[in-house]
Amino acid sequence: MPAELRSVFYRALMMLPGVRLDEDAVNVDGHACLAIVHDAGRTRTELMVDPADGQFAGERDTVRADSRSGLPAGTVISTTAVRTAVVDRFGIRPAA
Repeated sequence: MPAELRSVFYRALMMLPGVRLDEDAVNVDGHACLAIVHDAGRTRTELMVDPADGQFAGERDTVRADSRSGLPAGTVISTTAVRTAVVDRFGIRPAA
């Protein structure tokens, strides 16, 4: 997605009720990120954004209150990290 379109998308998300920005987030790979946070309902959802280039860098869902299934508040129930890069050809892994 082009940077200009990503920027519009992120700004639109920030205008939704209950959404805020966390400037000190870290994704599952340990990469410092900005997080667009929605803290409502049973889970806290964080969309991770790389502050250097605005690329989507992952997401995390966390239980906000003790669940009926026994998960205590604060339990991460889903997390991903995404890294994008340009390589010379298919099958080549980008440098870390």
